[in-house]
Amino acid sequence: MSAELSRTDPMHPSRLFDVVLRLGTVGVLLFMAMRAVAPFVEILIWGVVLAVTLAPAHGWLMARMGDSSRRAAAVLTIAGVLFIVGPSFLLGDALGTTAHRVAQEIRGGDLSIPPPPDSVMELPVVGKRIHEGWHQASTNLDGLLERSSDRVVALGGRLVRTAGAAVLGILQFTGSLIVAGVLLGRRKASADFAARIFARLAPEAGDRLFRLTEQTVRGVAAGVIGVAIIQAVLIGLGLLVAGFPLAGVWSLLCLLVGIVQLPMGLVVIPLVIYQFSHAPLPEAALLAAYMLPVMLVDNVLKPILMGRGVEAPMLVIFVGALGGFAASGFIGLFTGAIVLVLANELFTAWLRPEVLPAPE
Repeated sequence: MSAELSRTDPMHPSRLFDVVLRLGTVGVLLFMAMRAVAPFVEILIWGVVLAVTLAPAHGWLMARMGDSSRRAAAVLTIAGVLFIVGPSFLLGDALGTTAHRVAQEIRGGDLSIPPPPDSVMELPVVGKRIHEGWHQASTNLDGLLERSSDRVVALGGRLVRTAGAAVLGILQFTGSLIVAGVLLGRRKASADFAARIFARLAPEAGDRLFRLTEQTVRGVAAGVIGVAIIQAVLIGLGLLVAGFPLAGVWSLLCLLVGIVQLPMGLVVIPLVIYQFSHAPLPEAALLAAYMLPVMLVDNVLKPILMGRGVEAPMLVIFVGALGGFAASGFIGLFTGAIVLVLANELFTAWLRPEVLPAPE
């Protein structure tokens, strides 16, 4: 009888062995599951972010499509692919065709570069160096390429790697759009599943944390996408007024650059340099003076838009987004902001538990 009772003791070796065995089995299963889904984690995270971001647009479409969640999700997914992925592939194809043509002209000795205009010399800081390099390319391109062969090969390798990374990113974004479409197509079930997870993790504050996470994702998306749209529109207007060729294409490229959080100067600075070499100096200087604040306006608008409509301090959201971006790239904008907002909420509740509202 005593032996029988001893086996019910939580500290009995048999019971301890059972607990360790179960925990070990669960740990092994979790480890294997994480390894299986690791290649798709970023796509899944992006899919969730896009689903939360596009939920208001999805609801608007549902109201006009007979409350059909799946049809509205299909329309959003197709529109996303056409708006982001389509132009990206078209731009890549155009760049690839141009690069192939230039390479053929270089091999055949048919490539000719016009001499630089004198206005290039008047560019501040870099004008003299650009003029010298441009002049050498226009008078002795073969000799310049021969002297710079190592740098040209290294640059070509970097361009190939960058192009490959860009194609991979486009494919991943396409997969994320599909995941977001699936989640939005089952909108109520997806929201209930996420709410249950938060309720299990934090029974007393699950509803509030779930709402904060949703608000943070939309706030960061507004700060990223909204500022990118504003900058792209302003740049497009400036190029139109300046009579720049293909202003709409350059504006779309600026939108894509802004969305992926690359410096807007990657597009704007070459355009301004081109304007200095092809337009009178006052016109080029006016365009440069207009583009400078447009390139920097995101530093003012982004913190404002990120914190708008979110029940958390704007500084916490902005610092989390910047830190997440520095640590994890573009996806870190969202994950960093979410983690810091939730950490701030939990820390505040720990310090002052009376301020934590009861679940609604």
